[in-house]
Amino acid sequence: MAIGLGYYDYQHLVRDFKEFTQLTPNAFLVADTKSPERLFGVTET
Repeated sequence: MAIGLGYYDYQHLVRDFKEFTQLTPNAFLVADTKSPERLFGVTET
């Protein structure tokens, strides 16, 4: 998927990811796993 968007190396992907989210991909994953939606099992329909 990343290659399809023009990212051929991890550093450029992470730079843009941090610009948009203010988090590294790993920090974003940790924050997402602690979100209320995940804790309570709420899913979008």
